[in-house]
Amino acid sequence: MPPVAMRAFKTALERGTPDAVYLLHGDNDFLKDEKVRDLIARLSDPGTRDFNLDQVRGGDVDGARLASVLDALPMMADRRVVVVRDIGALKKDARTALDRYLAQPSKETVLVLVAAAGWKSDTATMDRASTLELRTLTDDEAATWIGMRATALGATITDDAARLLVRAVGSDLAMLDEAPLVARFGPLGADVRRLALGDDRHPPLVADPPPERTFACRFEEPVEDQRAVVAACGPVADELSAHLAAHGACCAQVHVSIATDHGEQSDR
Repeated sequence: MPPVAMRAFKTALERGTPDAVYLLHGDNDFLKDEKVRDLIARLSDPGTRDFNLDQVRGGDVDGARLASVLDALPMMADRRVVVVRDIGALKKDARTALDRYLAQPSKETVLVLVAAAGWKSDTATMDRASTLELRTLTDDEAATWIGMRATALGATITDDAARLLVRAVGSDLAMLDEAPLVARFGPLGADVRRLALGDDRHPPLVADPPPERTFACRFEEPVEDQRAVVAACGPVADELSAHLAAHGACCAQVHVSIATDHGEQSDR
């Protein structure tokens, strides 16, 4: 497929009309990570993200696991998002599973393939994905990025100040030290660095869960379709969430494990 312009990529995310498969490549790993975060934030509902987002690394995933991730159906949502990082490190069986999927990608899944810097492009992948090349920013581009991030933070920074920041610390924003940024630019400098590293601006406070937090849904008859179990998870999760909220807490992750009489197990 032809390369995708950055503006077209952003427009697709904003409208919720993404392509089925994206390939992010180039020498700027920081920008690749940023685009993956943007895509996940735009296309996956936080309430069901634990069920519908899978992220794997090429060197760590085998063919069976990758096939399972790619073939899974959305749970309580319209789509799934699957991110495969470092696709150049895929083993033979995993690469076979990926090629099989690329031949007929699902309309209910957005697959994001991320190639590491220095990846040797292959036609089989690039012809079947919407490609986005992310290269090292020039100083002017880095200054523009800082201005955009400042706006996203609800702050403002002048063009001259953004260029001064780039001249002072360089354009590789993920490698910046916090101390000089805070000394020169105050809280904005710390926020820009935190965004560059992909850190949360407001890390959650971890607390012990409240007591009596067991909720159950029992089926009168044996269940043959996993989708019936998935559908039953919603009300149970809502009850648990309400219970936690009553104790001043919230649920950060939901894990669903389905075991069959044949010894098969599916975890989400």
